[in-house]
Amino acid sequence: MTVNSLSTLSLAADEQKEKITEKVILSMTTQEHHKAQKEVSRLIDELQTAIKSNRGHLSKLGPQLQAEQEQFSSYVYQHIKSLPANTLFPGGLQLKIFENGKDTGEISIYIDQKDLKSNSPTQTGDMMEKLLLKIHQRLQGSSINPRGLNFSSLRLFNEHGQEIKNPLLLKNEQKIWVSYGKEYRDKFTQKSMEV
Repeated sequence: MTVNSLSTLSLAADEQKEKITEKVILSMTTQEHHKAQKEVSRLIDELQTAIKSNRGHLSKLGPQLQAEQEQFSSYVYQHIKSLPANTLFPGGLQLKIFENGKDTGEISIYIDQKDLKSNSPTQTGDMMEKLLLKIHQRLQGSSINPRGLNFSSLRLFNEHGQEIKNPLLLKNEQKIWVSYGKEYRDKFTQKSMEV
C-alpha cells in the first residue's frame, strides 16, 4: 500500500466512502481498515527512518567525494596495498615514483611491458618516450604533476642522481625521481635546506 492508500484508508475510517475509488478498500471491514492503516503507517515510518539513515551516510561520503575530486587519479589508488618487493610482474614493472628532491609521497606505478614495445629493440629512444608518456599520464593531477606541466620536459633520475635514458635498465620496485625540466635535487640536501 502507498501513501495514497493511507489517505484513502483515512477516508474509509471517517465514513466518507463516496470519495473512495479503490474497490479493495471499499470491500474491507472496519477492523481490516484499522489494521491496514496501522500497517501503512508502520511502512511509512520505516521508510522515513531509512531516508534519514541514507542522508547520514551521504553526508559522511560528501568529504570523501570532495577529496577524490581534488586529488584526481592519485586518490583512486590509495586503497591499493603495495606488493612485496620480490613480487614478479609478468610482463611489466612496478616503479616507485617520487617528486624531485623528496623521499616521501611515493606513488606506485605499474608499467606494462607492451606499453614499452618498440618497432626496433635497439631503439631505446622510442621506448623511453613511451615510458615518459605513461608516467606523465599516470601522474596527472598528483602532487608531483599538477596540471599544466608539459610532458616533453619530463626527466627521470635514479637514487644516485643519474638520469635514466634507457627503460631496459629499470628494475622492478625501483625508486625513481621525476622532474619537469629541472636538474636532479638530492632528497637529503633538500631536507637540510628545509630545516
